[in-house]
Amino acid sequence: MRKVMLAAVLLTGAAQADAAAWLVTVQGFLNNGAGPVTGVPFGGQYAQAGFIINGAVAPVTLPPIGGQGTATMYPFAVVGFGISVGGYGVTATGNAMHSAFVYDNGAPPSLPPTLRFDQFSLSYGFSFGPGFLPHLATTAPLPADVFLSSFNFGRSVVAPAPTLINGSAFPDLGAVFAPQQGVGTFFAFNFRRGVPTSGAQVTTLPGVTFSMLNPQVQVTPISLVPEPASWAMMIAGFGLVGAAARRRVRAVQR
Repeated sequence: MRKVMLAAVLLTGAAQADAAAWLVTVQGFLNNGAGPVTGVPFGGQYAQAGFIINGAVAPVTLPPIGGQGTATMYPFAVVGFGISVGGYGVTATGNAMHSAFVYDNGAPPSLPPTLRFDQFSLSYGFSFGPGFLPHLATTAPLPADVFLSSFNFGRSVVAPAPTLINGSAFPDLGAVFAPQQGVGTFFAFNFRRGVPTSGAQVTTLPGVTFSMLNPQVQVTPISLVPEPASWAMMIAGFGLVGAAARRRVRAVQR
């Protein structure tokens, strides 16, 4: 816990906050997991996560949902992230997808025609690199053929005229997560079992998904000085502290 507290001091002690950079922390208990894959020790555990987000990256326009509103991706907006779950750490490495998605006034086919959809979300996804190794890692003792395939975090609102998002600009995250005490906030990550040889095979494998119950979110404007690479090292402490806590527990048990 001292490492997490130290990281928090370093993050909130930045000299001057940028207009579009934030530290977002989320915490809560996970459900028991939904899916056929076993051997992942995260069910019912308390989880903490931290994200460093740069909203000044160049946007990419996506097809609007249901032909309505706007849909925008901000590639590589997440400078770094780390998660501690039940004493284990989860971190991202390499070129794992770490983008932000902004949806304003969309019309998914599943909704009645009188309703619209606003959402801000962060996504990481399994990707292939040298040797077809995943770029998302965990310190948990998982079975050899079980890997972390993806996670999603954000907030969505469905209403006749939702006001969570306004246009395609990167939103103020303090405003996104502040109203209604987080109603519509989601946090989930998925593990799959198998040895895929292509990205297309990943979603065909059996999996298990853990969702956070009632996520509690805190947003702090920060400065991206030091540079993003340094922030990534700091936020990795959220993941590394889990491994440290697990080692301390084992030492006490002995």
